[in-house]
Amino acid sequence: MNSTKILYVDSNKEYGQKLLLALLAQNYNVKYTSTLKDAIIENSFHNPDIVITDTQLKDGNGINLIKKIKKISPTIKSVIITSESNKDILLQAIKVKVDEFLFKDITLEKILNVIKKLIIIDKSLKSKKVKVDLNFDLGKHYIYNGNDIKTAENKIIKLTSQENNLIRILIDAKGSCVSYETIQNTISKNRTSLDTIRTVIRKIRKKSFNEIILNQSGMGYKISWNNPNSKIKFNTTYEKLDVKVLIVKGNYKRNERLSYKLERYGFKCENAYTLQQARDYINNSKYAYIILDLDLPDGEGIDFIRKFEELYTTKIIVLSSTEDVHYKDYLYFKGVLDYIVDISDVDYLSNSIYKTIYKVENNTRFNNILIIEQSKKTCQQIKDLLVPRNYDVDILNNFEEAFDLIKSKPYSLIILDLNYENCFEFIQLIKQDISKVISFFVLSDENRTYATVRESYNNGADECLRKPIFAEEFILKVEQHIDNTKLIFELSDNKKILDNYKKIVDQSAVISKTNINGIITYVNPVFSDLSGYTKEELIGQAHNIIRHPDSPKEMFTQMWDTIKYKKEIWSGVLKNRAKDGHAYYVQTSIMPILNHDGDIEEFIALRNDITNIYKLG
Repeated sequence: MNSTKILYVDSNKEYGQKLLLALLAQNYNVKYTSTLKDAIIENSFHNPDIVITDTQLKDGNGINLIKKIKKISPTIKSVIITSESNKDILLQAIKVKVDEFLFKDITLEKILNVIKKLIIIDKSLKSKKVKVDLNFDLGKHYIYNGNDIKTAENKIIKLTSQENNLIRILIDAKGSCVSYETIQNTISKNRTSLDTIRTVIRKIRKKSFNEIILNQSGMGYKISWNNPNSKIKFNTTYEKLDVKVLIVKGNYKRNERLSYKLERYGFKCENAYTLQQARDYINNSKYAYIILDLDLPDGEGIDFIRKFEELYTTKIIVLSSTEDVHYKDYLYFKGVLDYIVDISDVDYLSNSIYKTIYKVENNTRFNNILIIEQSKKTCQQIKDLLVPRNYDVDILNNFEEAFDLIKSKPYSLIILDLNYENCFEFIQLIKQDISKVISFFVLSDENRTYATVRESYNNGADECLRKPIFAEEFILKVEQHIDNTKLIFELSDNKKILDNYKKIVDQSAVISKTNINGIITYVNPVFSDLSGYTKEELIGQAHNIIRHPDSPKEMFTQMWDTIKYKKEIWSGVLKNRAKDGHAYYVQTSIMPILNHDGDIEEFIALRNDITNIYKLG
């Protein structure tokens, strides 16, 4: 969707719908209302770039509306579109400094051109306020700085306005494909033909290199991405998911493009364009996921959801043209997996769908949730929300059974009714006797007070939520706390693995650590045994305490140069001297340990005793 936000106010709904559809066809982010009162509210929430209004509204004057909005946002662009040719109205509009005064008898195309011109002027003014210095590496040592391209030889390649706009648009897309239509509407003041775009790209390639801009057949163009050292990085690597998906969407072109994008993630996609087609497909095949548009040519998607009986096995993600909070909540309780606003950016849309499905497909560990709740309705609602997301949900209604179950099964989250007696004592008992990392949600009735919330937190609850629960909020909070608990469990598992690695290495290798100045901070028992020194004799000493006088100084110079200045691993054979004076040989690898700033924190050395092998050699 075009980033430009428009507030359109017109009490003539017949004309209003025509212009509204025309604006939407240009992918503008439009809010439409027919009254001054609603317009003031929408302006507050929408923060538009342009306000378009008729002069005569049901409940007031459009010019007064612009006056009020300009008090809040002085730089907002304004357009009057009216059927009236009254001189006084024109004078009022001039006084308010309206940017354009148009009559409704002109064509919609002319109105759209005027709006496009305002947007270009507005963007131009904003761009002049900020000095652009991207220093974006286009590959092959060509650097784009926001205005020109610089070569490795510091030669400056001048760009025309169209060339500069095109490169900037492609960079802003962060490696994704930009549609032909978007490029046509944005690189020049007027809509650019495809032939002109091809000419501009040919000129850019001639000035730089052929692969700088890549053609995505039938879709658009994207910028080259070759240099891993550039400051701007695009995440284009995804774990592919082998799942079967049915896309149900009436817009043929959008359906096909979405299918193409999802197949990049490994999905096997089939396409239906009507509800009847979708039903026929489902009768003949099984799908892991259904991507369902709520507005279809032969009916509403919600009718399909109401009749669909397999939401636990086949998961539904709905696409909606609008963000309707209450409708979203209703659909979540119906078992819908996700509610995604169907924006024009298919790359972003497909990525949103992928992330939702990826999260569900990988929700296989630390996903146990226990509900201890008196209300069967609440239990069923929570189950409808969580089971489609692959959570393993158990339901009980007394603490004694719950305590025994928690001891035998690892839960990441426990949801319990605040109305139970000894609710807080139960939380404290679990945290004390079984696990401190389990998250607890307590559910209160509608009379929840500040004191209730405070008492809940003070007694170990992670969330205190009101019943009836708000679906989207509940899902987000569950996922947040489950992710935190998973991270704790995974870190604990990783620590156990690392401890086991350390144990095995400690038993077989000669290990020591030093600070940046070569002072010993750690030695393992094998090191002590081999050197003849105790741990206490070694800690705090310079590491050259075990250096043999026969060891060449050049070797240690080269070693320090490698580990301290190049910050790389050094490997080689060292001749050391034990406490009793005898010599021994070790195959050694020394590695600098770097912090997040790239500075050396310490050195760690791993050695293997090769004295016998060395003597035989």
